[in-house]
Amino acid sequence: MTFGRLSPLVFMILFATGCSSPAPTTPSAPTVAGLTISGLPGSLAIGQSVQLIAQITLPDGTQRQTLDAWWQSSDKTVVAVSPTGLLSAVAPGAVDVTASAYGVSAKGHVVAAYDITGVVHESAPTESTSVSGATVTISGGPHDGETATTDGSGRFTFHGIGGPGFSLLVTKSAYESTSYPVVVLPRDQHPEIALSPMCRYAVNPPSIYSYNDSLKDHFDVITAADCSWAVTVTAPRPLLPMTSLTFTSAVSGRGPGRVTFDAYAGSYGPDLRVTVEIAVPTGHPAFLTITVLGG
Repeated sequence: MTFGRLSPLVFMILFATGCSSPAPTTPSAPTVAGLTISGLPGSLAIGQSVQLIAQITLPDGTQRQTLDAWWQSSDKTVVAVSPTGLLSAVAPGAVDVTASAYGVSAKGHVVAAYDITGVVHESAPTESTSVSGATVTISGGPHDGETATTDGSGRFTFHGIGGPGFSLLVTKSAYESTSYPVVVLPRDQHPEIALSPMCRYAVNPPSIYSYNDSLKDHFDVITAADCSWAVTVTAPRPLLPMTSLTFTSAVSGRGPGRVTFDAYAGSYGPDLRVTVEIAVPTGHPAFLTITVLGG
């Protein structure tokens, strides 16, 4: 049988058939025995994020990370999870987080809560002074009775607080106890709490000035009934030659008191200029200046 000349159309069909490649094949999904979630915390602070990892277990027991997991939160308004497994706490509560891949899944439980971080300092006018070693106790709510102690900067922290509705009771020796209500979170998440020292001191008058070279006078120590004090000369020490300062009454006491003294500068000597400190065991001391001009 003799073939005549092939038409261009037939030639193209024959060429295409002879040169075609086999259709690509889709790789089969691995056989997976199980799936686990790593990096899942038991609790998460509001605003905190954690990266989760999905690991598959092969039939031979080998584990490896997979990026094909599908992530889901039972309540994304409390804890959200991204398609890549980034877990973010949004609001207080508890959720289940699920990862699924290759027909298997794993589930974990997460509690989203607040960290209460605050600072304790003295009340005005010494509000810049932090109070270390104070005991902060939660009163009321599910965490009732939990305590924390302020550090050297007056700071304290409570972890895993699910919601408001409690108070922080702050106590320390020589300070008046105080209570701070935690009513709204996150508004009350970082409380600044002021403690008032039980013993505050003042001296009246705060300075004494005399143009005479000798002076007999007094000053009053003002404080609460149970607060002790003592008088000491802090500067200059020793006194300049030809000057003197002698206390003619008790130089220590408890509660309000009056201190009398004799001061002398000398007729031809230098001026007497001294600083007297009302030294105290707790709280802040008071100071008095005495100036007597020489002759």
